[in-house]
Amino acid sequence: MFGDKQSGFKYPCSKVQELTDVCSGGTPDRNNAEYWEGGTVPWVKTTELQNNVINTVDEYITEKGLADSSAKLVPAGTILIAMYGQGKTRGMTAYLGIEASTNQACACILPTEKINMVFMWQYFVNSYNELRNLAKGSNQANLNAGMIKSFPVPVPPIELQKQYSAFVEHADKSKFAAQQALADLTATQKALMRQYLG
Repeated sequence: MFGDKQSGFKYPCSKVQELTDVCSGGTPDRNNAEYWEGGTVPWVKTTELQNNVINTVDEYITEKGLADSSAKLVPAGTILIAMYGQGKTRGMTAYLGIEASTNQACACILPTEKINMVFMWQYFVNSYNELRNLAKGSNQANLNAGMIKSFPVPVPPIELQKQYSAFVEHADKSKFAAQQALADLTATQKALMRQYLG
């Protein structure tokens, strides 16, 4: 629809930093209970980035933990990219469906009106290998905010971006429905097996 990296894009590219701001988060001191116990602020770790939409999180921090650390709240619609982590984590992404804070290993690409954020997120999902290949480091290869800011993104007309985003949303709903149908079929199969063999 938009061309590709090998044969060239049909539309001009812009660096991420030309489209919006990029920041990262932080981790409140784990030894300070005031930063964690009874926390209500969603806090995202890179292990939760699975090319998914994040509406729930594993951990929460307190308002004091947020204020006393480099963690910061970013809005729904933010794209998250794992800058480092074990195994396949580096280069994985997520799209925030909620306002949340993140740890320091997440690059947060903030929402902007210059580009459709779902379109840009899907571009990063499809750029997983390119992102991983950018990483540097002798012991453990990592990405950094500068690499994310300089990453080129094609910018087709906004109407085409919206059409693509609508297609992605429809495809995701179809995928969920298929997964649910498969789960129901599996449950029915197991019930029948118990009935006939039990």
